[in-house]
Amino acid sequence: MRTYIGKAILCMAAAYAALSCSKENIIIPDAGGVENLEYITISLADQVKTAYEMDGNNLKTTWSAGDRVAVTPDLGLTYYAAVYEVTDPGSSTSKFQLVQEMYQAAKECGYGIFYPGDKVKGITDFGRFSYDGQVQKKSDPMGHIKDYHSMFKYVDTFSDNISFEGASQSACMRLRLSGMTFHEPVGIELSVQGHELFYSNNYMGNYPYYYFTSDSKPSLEKASKISITLDGYGDENSIEAWIMMSNQDVLLKKGDKLVVTVTQKDGAQYSAEVIVPSDMTLSGGKWHDLRVGKGWKEGSGSGSGSVPEYDGEVVVLQEGIPGLDLVIMGDGFIVEDFENGTYDSIMRQCFEEFFSVEPFTTLRNDFHVAYVKAVSPERINATTTGANGAQNNGSRTKFSTQFTPNSTYVGGDNDMVREYAKKALDTDSDSRMRNVTIVVMANQECRAGTCHMTFYTSSNYDNAMSYSIAYCALGTAASERKEIMRHEICGHGFGKLDDEYYYSQSYSDSDMETVWNNQEQYHSWGLYRNVDRYVNSSLYSYFNGKYPLTNESNVYWSDLFNTKNNYESSDVESLGVFEGAQTVKTGFCRPTEDGSESIMNNNTGIFNAISRRSIYYRYLHLSGQISGKQYGTSEELNRFLDWDANYILPKIKQSSAQASHQARERIEHVLYNLDEPMPLHRPVLRFVEDDE
Repeated sequence: MRTYIGKAILCMAAAYAALSCSKENIIIPDAGGVENLEYITISLADQVKTAYEMDGNNLKTTWSAGDRVAVTPDLGLTYYAAVYEVTDPGSSTSKFQLVQEMYQAAKECGYGIFYPGDKVKGITDFGRFSYDGQVQKKSDPMGHIKDYHSMFKYVDTFSDNISFEGASQSACMRLRLSGMTFHEPVGIELSVQGHELFYSNNYMGNYPYYYFTSDSKPSLEKASKISITLDGYGDENSIEAWIMMSNQDVLLKKGDKLVVTVTQKDGAQYSAEVIVPSDMTLSGGKWHDLRVGKGWKEGSGSGSGSVPEYDGEVVVLQEGIPGLDLVIMGDGFIVEDFENGTYDSIMRQCFEEFFSVEPFTTLRNDFHVAYVKAVSPERINATTTGANGAQNNGSRTKFSTQFTPNSTYVGGDNDMVREYAKKALDTDSDSRMRNVTIVVMANQECRAGTCHMTFYTSSNYDNAMSYSIAYCALGTAASERKEIMRHEICGHGFGKLDDEYYYSQSYSDSDMETVWNNQEQYHSWGLYRNVDRYVNSSLYSYFNGKYPLTNESNVYWSDLFNTKNNYESSDVESLGVFEGAQTVKTGFCRPTEDGSESIMNNNTGIFNAISRRSIYYRYLHLSGQISGKQYGTSEELNRFLDWDANYILPKIKQSSAQASHQARERIEHVLYNLDEPMPLHRPVLRFVEDDE
């Protein structure tokens, strides 16, 4: 399978503003695509590579068999790239043949050229190019480098002769470690710990994407990490390792610490620190040399470096249906937290809170639920910032949880989280891992939470074939933690629901058709069924009546009106069509008016009818009660209506209209005041093209 980011980013951040062009110059042909060059020739600069050797401090290469590049006419898009594959490998200048045509062209607009073209088709892919999972074999210590190198070149005009000279690209850190005997080393981690505030370009690994495509301030994190697994090493008096890292420049300040940690097969860890002597930039396309020959100490700065035997141990909280899986774990919990019962208590609280809201309370007994013991060398060292988020101050944790100051965004090491989730499922079954809901409770009392979702994009699925990882802070109070969990884990993580709140800004009219088409595709996969496009009078005029005005007869949840359950009644839940959703004020709509009537709006209240339907439909698939594509059929609708009427509606209480308006006013207010709670962060989407 190959991965790509499946959502068009319609507004690029200032870092790439100079490279973008007006959407008015984009031409979508009526039929037949556009003319594509059948062959192109691409030249590598000296510092570019797919089969590497060292030459000075440059990465040097020749094109290798199977290499592909992608050409994208609009840096914000990933759907419309042309893909070329090398026909004559073995040289630094090679011929490439078109293997996938470009379906959208640009007029008077530049182009992005990307490598590797099977993984990177646009600037968002490039920004999120992953450096996780590197493995260095002693028998071939540089063999992994070719799989972790990416390049991006902007050109004004696309022609049959392209050079990657001057491209933005990945860098490599060469580590030369000595001064002690390492017994069967199995991994190395390199981290930056800053004494001053950094910005997003200190990231040595992946995850800069959020900051390049957000209107938020850049990250002020003080620490970043990247690691590599070692294979085939015995007792070594010295280690030479090459870690590929960020394709963005990494800025280091005088006084920052570079910390190297070596993990042995027996679990023991040894670390050493190097103080950065002056401000410096680790540039992309170069290799950088770090030598450590003394100062090794056992552990990672928090005591013993040995990992307890119970790390990775699984506690089954409830036996249930295999495939209907909830896996819980924590980050930033040290040995003491396991010995005094803190970890167990928080894991069990998370379990109870997940099932504290309908329809999960009613469905509870069918879920298979377990938690995994994950021991961190240090607690999370972060400072709460205002009413939202936290400032990381440099610490080593199992899943590398990173908060964002004055924001509710949270991220972490998704690959490591998945490895621990596999322990809980005790199976190599790919189908279970494809649909597991994973919770990471970060040991930090602040208001923050983000769900990272990976979808399998196949026409065979309409029940959101997807696994999710929801990073949730502990909140500043138990009630706040419950709100975070219900929104991020129940709503986004399991239900695959979208946010129903909105800000004041919206997409431009010219971009609206693209995001509407994306939304229609998401619906077909089982994603974001609780929001829909909204055509108001202005958009109706802009598109010359191509799209009808949105109302109860044509909105996505239209078949829920005028049923025996009377959802549109104020005595039930006032189901309707209300403009504003998916963070934008126009162009999208939500099914209930305010936050008190939907957890996906203001984190309180209930899951509204269309949300419950989506949750129930996914539950039926994962529990094996139905199969195939059934959503939208009369059988599926009537099954939901009967179940909802018998089990859920009698238990639902609605908030008053006054509370509803207060909830909406708070949503509007927080956009301009960091001292007020902000809406929880939009889910982070990643799409995987299914080979089945």
